[in-house]
Amino acid sequence: IERDRRYAHAFRDRGVARKQLGQLQGAIADYDQAIALGPTDCADILVNRANAKMEIHDTAGAKEDCDRAIEMSPSRAAFNVRGNAWGELGEHMKAIEDYDRALELDPRYAKAFHNRGFARHALRDYAGAIEDYSRAIAIDPKYAKAFANRADARNASGDIEGAIADWRAFLALSPNSPEVELFRTRLADAHYRLSCMLSLASTGKGGTGGEARSIDVADAGRLREQAIDHLYKAVEAGFTDAATLASDPDLVSLHDDGRWCILMERLAEK
Repeated sequence: IERDRRYAHAFRDRGVARKQLGQLQGAIADYDQAIALGPTDCADILVNRANAKMEIHDTAGAKEDCDRAIEMSPSRAAFNVRGNAWGELGEHMKAIEDYDRALELDPRYAKAFHNRGFARHALRDYAGAIEDYSRAIAIDPKYAKAFANRADARNASGDIEGAIADWRAFLALSPNSPEVELFRTRLADAHYRLSCMLSLASTGKGGTGGEARSIDVADAGRLREQAIDHLYKAVEAGFTDAATLASDPDLVSLHDDGRWCILMERLAEK
């Protein structure tokens, strides 16, 4: 750049480097300069600038950049980022349309499947969201964010065990993520809720209508054992509220279990 202030690609590449370093305003300034210098096709630079604008919450500016990029040269990235902008603006159906177009250009574009899943999740189409997150994971088995969001969709749809599996997958893939504590808390809560459900089921309660039903002694014992297992896993994930455990009427069936007493003693020591 010092040798040639009109070298557009140098500004573009420095913009990419600055964005990777989190220097978003500097990156945008470099992209501005690269675009102003007028390369024949600056669609990729417009998409890069749109991505940076999304991170500083200039959603309208990001969408405008994607509009220009799509007019110049439609690409999976341009449709994907514009879909993200539509989502931020609350236009989830328009977001889905753009993710669809991205996937028409590249049927194995994991990001577009993930983002379409997120849009469907926002519309409470949990089955559709889970399907899209699953397709993203099938393409990229290490897509940690897709596991985390599929966990949330499964949890919202009532599939607590599926949610637990996905939160565990996320934590294994991203142990240093800033969201680790958030998802550990959700994991602990899910184990706790599942323990309550199993404990109630062991007494013949917990049906959809809340009615009691007869239950085999062996089955009751198995359900209580599973309930205790999930309580231990809740504690392993960070649950520490002994008072809540002791007073929760859903867990009364576990009070005579030896492992219950051990767990309560362990929590008292914390």
